[in-house]
Amino acid sequence: EEERLAKEKAEAEAKAKAEAEAIAKAEAEAAKKKEEEERLAKEKAEAEALAAKKREQEEKLAKEKAEAEAKLKAELEAKAKEEEQKKQEKEERIAKEKAQAEALAAKQREEEEKLAKEKTEAEAIAKAEQEAIAKAEKEAAEKREQEEKLAKEKAEAEAKLKAEQEAIAKAEKEAAKKREQEEKLAKEKAEAEAKQKRLDEEAKKKEMEEYRKKMEKENAIAEAKANAKAEEERLAKEKEDAAAKQQQEEMEENAIEAGFTIKSSSSNNTSNKKKKLSKAAKQFSGGKKIKL
Repeated sequence: EEERLAKEKAEAEAKAKAEAEAIAKAEAEAAKKKEEEERLAKEKAEAEALAAKKREQEEKLAKEKAEAEAKLKAELEAKAKEEEQKKQEKEERIAKEKAQAEALAAKQREEEEKLAKEKTEAEAIAKAEQEAIAKAEKEAAEKREQEEKLAKEKAEAEAKLKAEQEAIAKAEKEAAKKREQEEKLAKEKAEAEAKQKRLDEEAKKKEMEEYRKKMEKENAIAEAKANAKAEEERLAKEKEDAAAKQQQEEMEENAIEAGFTIKSSSSNNTSNKKKKLSKAAKQFSGGKKIKL
């Protein structure tokens, strides 16, 4: 069970690492895109130096765009830092829980003295594992919610950026070279959106895999409890059979010690001896004769 949990943890960490690399790559592409946009803004300022009114409008748009990009960059950096901290805390918590689980398992192996105690410890471990799984699932749900929120904010920022680009494209309609550049930027955006869609599909697939693993875990726990119950019933039956056998032996020994045939109408001396018989021996005699 511990090996399987470790394997699941390694798979989850590998997927998280892949997702982080994909996000880093997307951020690098966004930075490159930003540099290209700044270069276009500079070219636009140089080309329209003679149009004072148009230059003022472009400077205003450029200023708003720079403020929006700076705000978006600061928000993304803050959120990335927060996510990294949460990830580190989660890994430390998982390592601590694993160490505690291993210590508990070692203690259980050393203290295996009675079946009842083993059953109690197994139920305690199963409960702790269920709580850990529930906690991990809650944290995963919170992480997915945060990722969805970041994706929504990114989409809103992209939509705002697209609106600004369309306004610039409208103002620079006569510049064929810049129009071609905007078409190139639109193509890159479409590729980024397709990439984001693929990442969303991978996240959904990951969620389904986690649900499947959860069901396998619950089934394994139920099977373990059923096996423990069957073992308990078997031991109880063996104990009952042993008690019945001992009772039969005691009854036979008491009858032998009587030294004579036991009848329902015996003398006072015989009655006194019969009083010393066990309850099982009295039931066995029942007024019938016993041949020694």
